Amino acid sequence: MQQHHPRQPTGPGSDIYSDIGGPVPVATREGHRFYVLYKDSYTQHQRVYLMKRKSDLLDTWRAYIADMRLGVGTPRGNVYVPAQPAFLITDDDPSYVLGQFRTFNTENLIGQWTVAPYTHSANPAEPAMRRLIEGATSLLHDSGLPPSFFLRALALRHIAGNGGRGRMGNSRRRSRGCSTRVSRNRIINKFRASRSGRHRPR
Repeated sequence: MQQHHPRQPTGPGSDIYSDIGGPVPVATREGHRFYVLYKDSYTQHQRVYLMKRKSDLLDTWRAYIADMRLGVGTPRGNVYVPAQPAFLITDDDPSYVLGQFRTFNTENLIGQWTVAPYTHSANPAEPAMRRLIEGATSLLHDSGLPPSFFLRALALRHIAGNGGRGRMGNSRRRSRGCSTRVSRNRIINKFRASRSGRHRPR
């Protein structure tokens, strides 16, 4: 079913929006060229997974569902989602609506809604993805690292977008004097620390 405006979420896991990006011009050292973002419309928590091929999408969806069961760190504390999301909202990319991905959701009673591509007002994952790309590009430029680190920069930016929460259920608390935001310099320093190892040249 296609929709043209965001649904009103009823609770954690009720409405998950997703968008796929790639292929990037330069793969990571591990061979990743694609990436996918999942965003919970209720908690606003987002998570990015890297893929070598778009056909790896189902593996990322399974991983996302498993990760969400562990608990999501939000400004209000940890939120636990149901065993399965209620709805997944995406564009009509065949990777979402055909084949094993569609079969998995049907068998697990996960509803799928589709929106027209590039309609940011209907799919919050698209503007979220755009902000991540812009932030990762800026981070890559400031760090001086080569393009093969772009997807790693994207992954760090999504952690910052969640208020500095890296692992699920491991939030930084203001009561301990720690800011819930990851500072830009802190991200850049962490990113530069990943310089070790071989990478593709510029």
